[in-house]
This record gives sequence, structure tokens and C-alpha cells, in this order.
Amino acid sequence: MIGEKQKQLPIPLIKQLLAHADQVGLIEANCVGKNALDFVLSFHIGQWAKQDPTGYFHIVSKDKGFDPLITHLKQLKVSAARHDEFAQIPVFVDLPALPVADKITLLTERLTKHVAPTVQQHVIA
Repeated sequence: MIGEKQKQLPIPLIKQLLAHADQVGLIEANCVGKNALDFVLSFHIGQWAKQDPTGYFHIVSKDKGFDPLITHLKQLKVSAARHDEFAQIPVFVDLPALPVADKITLLTERLTKHVAPTVQQHVIA
């Protein structure tokens, strides 16, 4: 999501987005106001969840204000999570490069969260 007041994107973020261009999209929201982008994002996730009810939606944001949305989506049986950064999204983790202890931790997290690796993943930054 990018808003009217956001004139620049950080280069590291652009690189992360381009590395996964087939899985990440950019939505330009020409609106201004407190939490305007949050509401636009909520709308789009609702639309995407309707189109792909078995998808898994990842919100990449340090804003913990999205956590109630994640809770609500889960109550509706929509798979979703918020991550502080792209590196925390399991589908983007470079498994071969991880140390064994980290692989075990990641596998344990995946099994306890019941995230099937074949589920369509949607990333919203």
C-alpha cells in the first residue's frame, strides 16, 4: 500500500518487493486521513479472501494496529498473519541457508500454526 503522502519508498523495501514480484503487489491509494491506508488494506484483504478463501494473507508492517484485523480474519477462518519484515514470512525464508537449529524452529512454527506449504500465499506490504 502506498498513500498520497508517501513520495518515496526505501531502496531495501523495493529490492525485497522486486525479488518476489510475482507474489507481491502494490496498491496506490489516493486518500488521506488517519488510518486511511489501513482501511483500504482491510477492504482489499476482504475482497481477496472472498476470491481465494483458502489463501494465506501476510501483512508486512510493524504497526500492531493490524493485529485486531488478523484476529478477526482468523475468527472468520481466513488464514492471515502480520510480520514486521519480509524475512519473517516462512515462504520467503531461504531454507538451505539456515542453520539446523533455525530450520527446526521454523518447522516447529509451521506445524503448530497448521500452515500448509501448498496454500496460495498473499503478501501485503
